[in-house]
Amino acid sequence: MNVLYHPGKANVVADALSRLSMGSVAHVEEGKKELAGDVHQLARLGVCLTDTSDGGVIV
Repeated sequence: MNVLYHPGKANVVADALSRLSMGSVAHVEEGKKELAGDVHQLARLGVCLTDTSDGGVIV
C-alpha cells in the first residue's frame, strides 16, 4: 500500500489517517489483532510489506 500525502483541505481522509496511532488496534477485527500487532512490529523494524495482484505479499 502506498499513501501519498497532499497537504491542504482536499485530502481530509489522508490527514485523518496519518494521525491514527500505529500502535492502536482498536479499529481491527478481534480475530486479527495479533496479526496487526505483528505487522506493526515489523514496520518498526523497517520491514516493508507490499501486496501483489494475485493475493501474495512481497517482503
